Parts: sequence; structure tokens; C-alpha cells
Amino acid sequence: MNTTKQHILAEIVRLAKTTDGKSPGVRAFERQTGIRESDWFPHLWLRWSDAVQEAGLTRNAFTKAWSDDYLLENYARLAQRLGRLPIQGELILESKANASFPSEKTFRRFEGKSKLLSAVVAFCRTHAGFDDVLAMCEGAVAGPGQERGSAGSCETHRDKRICLLNEVWPSLQDWPNRFARPPRVGTAYSDPRTTSYGSQNRNR
Repeated sequence: MNTTKQHILAEIVRLAKTTDGKSPGVRAFERQTGIRESDWFPHLWLRWSDAVQEAGLTRNAFTKAWSDDYLLENYARLAQRLGRLPIQGELILESKANASFPSEKTFRRFEGKSKLLSAVVAFCRTHAGFDDVLAMCEGAVAGPGQERGSAGSCETHRDKRICLLNEVWPSLQDWPNRFARPPRVGTAYSDPRTTSYGSQNRNR
């Protein structure tokens, strides 16, 4: 494969023409040309942006941050298509397959699954057409047999451990009694010291 400096620059320009002058990112460039980062770093350029600039293109500005509503809407629509709440891997796959879908990492601004679902609930309540997603989220946040926000709800990992302990603690307290041998009905207790066998042992 030709990995000379001039060939790489020509490939950058070629790909930019197919995207209305937008310079390709380093990963997209590698996928479409087969030219790996090790083919140009560090002997040709130390930064990909330097190669882009040398090709006569301007460096891409940082992508505008997605709004919370945009993230939540995309999450809700993906949930509708799947028929369930998406897991992390499905967010990653969707972002790779759909250029307009935000990166999975952008959802981390909600600081955990519980807060993300709470935000989705609030979004679905103020936007029409997401009643099915609202039901999914409320069920996942509240847990089986509990209403969202009710006392004793187990939303965090710590809460879940406490709830589990509260459930099993009564049975643990009763555990020794389960193995205790009940006294035989109608059988009187006899002190071995007062039996003939006990007396013989003491006289030896």
C-alpha cells in the first residue's frame, strides 16, 4: 500500500470533497483508506490536525455539544425501536451505525443509569408520543412492586443491598432455631450424675 506523504495528503483531499469540504477524522480516514495511524505517526506528522492543515484544509471545529433534550429524544426513540430500554452496547452500536445518533459517552453526563432514566421520564412526560418509553422507565426506576419515589425504593446499588439485607435478615435470625432439635414429648430429663452408671464412674 502506498503510504507516502503525498499519497496521504491526496487521500485527505479526496475524502474531503465527498463531504462538502469537511476534513475526515483520523478513524474515518483509516476505515475508508486502510491507511493506519502508524503509517504516518510520528515520522510524518505528530498530530492528525497537522496533516489536515498541510493538505490545505481547515481544522474541524469542535462538534457542538448535544443538548439534553436531543440526547433524551434519541434514547427514547431507540427504546421504542428495540421495544425495551437500550443497554450500553446497543448505544455504542447505534452511534456507529447512525451518524446522527450521539456517542454513548455523551450519555454519561447524567451520572449513572438511574439519573438517566429519571431524565428520560421527565422528557417523556413533557413530549407527546413516548408513553411506552415512560412506562418502561418508570418500571425500571421503581422496581417490581414499588412506585417511583416511594419510601424504601431501591434505586441505587447501595439501596439495593440494604433492601436485600432487610429481606433476608429475619430468616437469618431464625436460622439457628431451624436446626434445634425439639425435646421429646413425655421424656423426663435425667441427670447422668444421679444414674447408676454415673455413680459407678465417680467411684472409680
